[in-house]
Amino acid sequence: MPPARPGRRLAGAATVAALVAASMSVATPASAHDTGGVALQVSMSAGRSPSSSLGGATVSGTVYAFLPTAPDISSVRFWLDNPSMSGTPRQTEREAPYDLAGGTAAAANGLDTRTLAEGTHTLSTAVTYTDGDTVSGETMFTVDNVPDAPAPTPGPVLRVNAGGGAVTTGGVTWSAESGFTGGKSYRNPQVTQIAGTTDDALYLDEHSATTDKGSFSYSVAAPVAGSYTVRLHFAEIYHGATGGGPGGAGKRVFSVNLEGGAVELPNFDIYAAVGAMTATTRTFTVPVTDGRLDMAFTATVDQPSVAAIEVQTPAGTPTSTGDPTLFAWDTRMPSPIGRSEARAPR
Repeated sequence: MPPARPGRRLAGAATVAALVAASMSVATPASAHDTGGVALQVSMSAGRSPSSSLGGATVSGTVYAFLPTAPDISSVRFWLDNPSMSGTPRQTEREAPYDLAGGTAAAANGLDTRTLAEGTHTLSTAVTYTDGDTVSGETMFTVDNVPDAPAPTPGPVLRVNAGGGAVTTGGVTWSAESGFTGGKSYRNPQVTQIAGTTDDALYLDEHSATTDKGSFSYSVAAPVAGSYTVRLHFAEIYHGATGGGPGGAGKRVFSVNLEGGAVELPNFDIYAAVGAMTATTRTFTVPVTDGRLDMAFTATVDQPSVAAIEVQTPAGTPTSTGDPTLFAWDTRMPSPIGRSEARAPR
């Protein structure tokens, strides 16, 4: 028996390996029409224009869903909420444009989404081409025919010119101070202009304490439980101001607490924040459930002060009767101390 030829055996093995590799590299031919799915469109008009992609859309009322004209299509079948595409299609279209609810070349028939359940729906399609190839696809959309609840209309805004009388500035009217317990009204007659605002008149007066490290409070009825937005207005009209005392940080330091919880404005120094004779504001939102909105002003250095107070009330809060600048609320009247010292020297 002749000896084996190693070279021929190796060549044969290489040929077999090549044939195996070649056979493994042959993939099933993809459809010539498989372009990643059917681009279904939706329009609010029977004329199909303007339109946008149905995929991911949220629709309501009557809509017009369709597949635009495309080459070599012989038919389009539609199934709604039938991902297995079993049974008779909901609609079969053989002429472009291909409408979910049928129609003519000029106008599509509409789909009344109010006949569908609220939520997500699946529109399945089978597009058959003239070469016999069929491409299937799914398009998800959401039906939402429940109108959104209108945003609640905010209640009226209470505006108080702390330490001063009623004033109208920038087209907004502020009532004379009321609702304070303790403290006094103060005005520095040599301060006539305030930087950082066009509402100078609002900052020329303040409500402040009567003693060093003193305090005062403000309270207003809150007839509707909810979130109240409080905007406090400040200006330093004494320390560093014309006709006042020496300026500098640390001359007046105080805190403001709303409704007795955590202190909303701790260790506030108006001068350190913006300097003298300059307006600044701080805004807070606080829940009120006990029928009154209470504010406490307490100082660790000199006297607490506030130039004006705004309160945005929640929806449902009653508006005023009579004078439109006032609320029909039982605000607390200024304390006798506040009245008697309204024009007293600081």
